[in-house]
Amino acid sequence: MPLISAEIAPLLAAAADGHLPHAPIALRGEVAVGVVLASEGYPGPVTSGRPIDGIDAAERVDGVKIFHAGTAVKDGQIVTAGGRVLTVVATAPDYAPAIARAYQAVDRISFDGMQYRRDIGAKAVQAPQAPQTTRSVNA
Repeated sequence: MPLISAEIAPLLAAAADGHLPHAPIALRGEVAVGVVLASEGYPGPVTSGRPIDGIDAAERVDGVKIFHAGTAVKDGQIVTAGGRVLTVVATAPDYAPAIARAYQAVDRISFDGMQYRRDIGAKAVQAPQAPQTTRSVNA
């Protein structure tokens, strides 16, 4: 979703109504990398209610957006509420800087038992890259 250059709300409303446009949806000419932050024990039983710190600091990293999945608010604090807690998504013109931004943001977030993969995007950096252009996908 961070690569969609059009306004997202009208597209989602059209999809919900079953009237998604047949025209291509324009995408920005960048790449996106997402790192899932999971609770200790995931994919098995997890403990919920652990305070999460650093989300605001992570969101200040250029090109980064944080998506909540297994979170809740308890007494004004964002806490864990599931296995897949957050996804840190970074965009950049190429994979190497997108990966660096994602992990820079991940380093600013913490909660007890936080776990995540440290190899996200490694295969993309090793593979030969085609030049990035503005892309589109048909709905």
